[in-house]
Amino acid sequence: MATSGSAQSSAPSLAPRACWTQGRALPDHRVGEFRDSSPGAADPTVLARRLADDGYVFLRGALDAGDVRAARTEVFERLVQVGEIRPPAAEGIATGESRRAETVSDLGAFWKSVSEGSALRRVTHGTRLNALLARIAGVPVRAHDYLFLRAAP
Repeated sequence: MATSGSAQSSAPSLAPRACWTQGRALPDHRVGEFRDSSPGAADPTVLARRLADDGYVFLRGALDAGDVRAARTEVFERLVQVGEIRPPAAEGIATGESRRAETVSDLGAFWKSVSEGSALRRVTHGTRLNALLARIAGVPVRAHDYLFLRAAP
């Protein structure tokens, strides 16, 4: 118990942070950290079970970090062009604004061109991700040609 004049702890709170969607707070039981699947990365059956149970597989270091950074910067450079990211693009700082409607005549074509960037495709259609997904699925896999990017701060 803290009393007047006593030192108070400055340790960060481990309580869940409020997350919002469509103007409503998500219940705390719906917010949490991803479960790391890395300890079972060598066993495809463990990964398949995790995918079935959680709906995702979180593997640290599964993709080349340089390739991921390059894809991130490539996408963010396009968002700098429409005023949604502040330069330099690699820092990924959202402006809270958008000039997309004023600068892009065809939004569908804009997003298609963003999702077809070579750096992004090196990650999404590359051999590392393809091999990982094939191991989990137990059969050959193929990435979708259409990517749906969702830009959000």
